[in-house]
Amino acid sequence: MLTILLLLACTDTFKAIENLTINQRFKLRAPFDSLSDPRILLISIDQGSLEKLGRWPWSRKVHANFLNLLSLRPPSVVAFDLFFPEEESAEMDTKFASGLALHPKAITGATSNPEPSKTFKNPPSDTFGLTQPLIRIFGDRSAITGADYTLLPIEPLRKNAHFAFVNSDPNRVDGMRRRVPLIVRHGQDVYPSLSLQCLMLHFDKKPNDVEIVLGQSIILETSQGKLQIPINEAGEMWINYRNQDFFKGYSYYKLMGDLLKLHKNPDLEWSQNLPILDGQMLIVGQTAEGLTDFGPTPLNPITPLPLVHMNALNNMLKNDFLIIAPAWPFAIGWLLITWGTLFWLREKSLKLFLGVPFIIAFIYISLGCWCFYQFSYEIPLVWPVAGFAVLHAGSHIHHWIQTIRSRSRIKGMFGNYLAPELVERMISSGEEPQLGGRKQEITAFFSDVVSFSTFSEKLVPEDLALLMNEYMGEMTDILQEEGGSLDKYIGDAIVAMFGAPLELKGHAYYACVTTLRMLDRLRELRKKWSSEPKWPEVVGHMQMRIGLNTGTAIVGNFGSKKRFNYTMMGDMVNLAARCESAGKVYGVFNLVSEYTMDAARQHKDDLAFRYLDKIVVKGRIQPVAIYEIMGYKNQLSENTANCLQIFEKGIAAYLKENWDGAIKHFQESAPLEPNLTWATTTPSRVMIERCEYMKEHPPGADWDGVYTMKSK
Repeated sequence: MLTILLLLACTDTFKAIENLTINQRFKLRAPFDSLSDPRILLISIDQGSLEKLGRWPWSRKVHANFLNLLSLRPPSVVAFDLFFPEEESAEMDTKFASGLALHPKAITGATSNPEPSKTFKNPPSDTFGLTQPLIRIFGDRSAITGADYTLLPIEPLRKNAHFAFVNSDPNRVDGMRRRVPLIVRHGQDVYPSLSLQCLMLHFDKKPNDVEIVLGQSIILETSQGKLQIPINEAGEMWINYRNQDFFKGYSYYKLMGDLLKLHKNPDLEWSQNLPILDGQMLIVGQTAEGLTDFGPTPLNPITPLPLVHMNALNNMLKNDFLIIAPAWPFAIGWLLITWGTLFWLREKSLKLFLGVPFIIAFIYISLGCWCFYQFSYEIPLVWPVAGFAVLHAGSHIHHWIQTIRSRSRIKGMFGNYLAPELVERMISSGEEPQLGGRKQEITAFFSDVVSFSTFSEKLVPEDLALLMNEYMGEMTDILQEEGGSLDKYIGDAIVAMFGAPLELKGHAYYACVTTLRMLDRLRELRKKWSSEPKWPEVVGHMQMRIGLNTGTAIVGNFGSKKRFNYTMMGDMVNLAARCESAGKVYGVFNLVSEYTMDAARQHKDDLAFRYLDKIVVKGRIQPVAIYEIMGYKNQLSENTANCLQIFEKGIAAYLKENWDGAIKHFQESAPLEPNLTWATTTPSRVMIERCEYMKEHPPGADWDGVYTMKSK
């Protein structure tokens, strides 16, 4: 059994679970970590720097000025964890190159690229400027991380600064950065990574001073002694992450300001509150949220990736390496422990039979955590404990069979028409569902395919079923991934709820995110269908409309005693359906009520909403403000952002009964509408027609901006 589990441990599922335990070990150790090596300093391109120096990317003139000022307090190494593969202008590139020339140990970023393209076309290695390949390499070079094509800095920068590879690809299983390549292959030549290049330049080491034995270590003599860095066959080092709060950092803009003061007054004393730059290795990288250089690490799901290189550099400087234990000694040891305890416990009481394995597993897990904390020694936890538990659980197989049969019986009775979440809750509680409902705040979701009858006419039944199954499957997957519960399908319509039967904090927000994801996925499906000859042209133009409303509904089991369904009822549900159908009037593909918009913003304010109107829908008396979800604020195109601003001005004029002013604004926003290509009308066109009507038929002195819908 343990042999089988040892083989299973090589699967992605076991690796993912093991990685979760490793993440937890890093987190448990983090509060007790010592400070990072004082020679490493992060110069962060943070939010304050962006506010002062403008939107990213900055002109290279900014970096040139930074390097010129930095020459007043030159560090040992200044490394840019940034790419400069394209020309900006001859003037700006020359200024930046001149700034780099002031620092003999300056580094800019490079990365390998597996596929050739015009963007990544690179010069031959003899034009790589200051950077020379590593030559003392023992082992199979083809196993080294890299490619035949490389994204390099432009030639003026290569001539005045070293380059180094910043490759730190995420782990295939869980997307974490767990290993970092210390060497990277370009064709047959091998070059250092950012962290290794920093180390070499700091200790004045040339490429021929570095000895590399693939699968063993990188060896280099330094002023602090012989340094042996463990690597695998690909030249990668496991990163021994330390508490990222213990890494020293300083704002790019703040440092520029402090250096500028020193430039203006050379006699000014360097404050003790300012960073020591002499002998330092400066890593310049992005830390502002919203920029691209972020990724998950074991300590934080959103980590500035410069910290990956800083952790690797810190590991090398402090001889603080992560040691991965081999698996086979643990397989043999646990096999002996398992069969020994099974033999000893076979005649013992149930309490001992359950308690002893638990204690043994607890001791082993505690020992694994202690080894990690004390020695950075990583031993496997998941498959040894899992194998031990599986073999001991075999003695209780009769009990488990009964449990499985019980679960199967309930699922067989109710699984076909109850939501999976409700079935699981019922199994856990041991209670069978009863008729009745309860009040609960939810977000109701309605979607429909636009002009579905057109598809029905153009497609034979078999093709229509195939198309709708693919569409429904993709949309339902997104719905469930974001925490929504499917209520029912009604033809081409999807009815769902967020926040029931299981409570979901921020359900309105996740309903809005689901809406955006569904519309994005439908765009992708349209491209796919258009490329498939079997589908008529109309399939490549499929659109859907979505309506959302948030409020208190009655949710529960409704129907007869023999057959019932978990669903939602109430006025707020009807309003969600009206929002979906009202989207057709305004030429939008999603429409949400003011209640959904307010609730979503309370949870997280990163979505852009457009106020469309205040309406009274068919069958209701109370007016409601309606909005369109435009997308994430930081992802809006320039046209869409401008359309929003101009449309808001038009709405303001409209509510003041300034019809001509409103028409002018709506005419300006009309050509910027995001759905101009796909919709038969747009909100701007609708409001122009509305204002022209209002000019001819003034609403009266008591008008409050409410428009009464004439149809459902």
